[in-house]
Amino acid sequence: MDRINLYSVVSQLDFDYGEGCITFSWRDVDGICRSLTIDADGHCSREMPIRSGSNPEIVSVTKDHVQLRFRPELAATLELPPEVRFLGEFPDDVLADLRHLKEHF
Repeated sequence: MDRINLYSVVSQLDFDYGEGCITFSWRDVDGICRSLTIDADGHCSREMPIRSGSNPEIVSVTKDHVQLRFRPELAATLELPPEVRFLGEFPDDVLADLRHLKEHF
């Protein structure tokens, strides 16, 4: 499983209306900013709409990491490993939204 250190994670989810997204942002080995966005319906994308798909699995959520699992074909489309652990300090509101999404998916 790959580990990715985040520099930002932002939630704009609104469960009352079933819309919005959570965005994970990091820098790759070349220092280029990368991101993964997951919306309230389970659609996820990387930087460009051509790298997108649905139904990631949220394996675990803690104060200092979020572990995601992708089907092999979705991982290939997103250009991410099948299982990734995002490391960072997650604000309480983001943690609450991630836990809600975990139950929802």
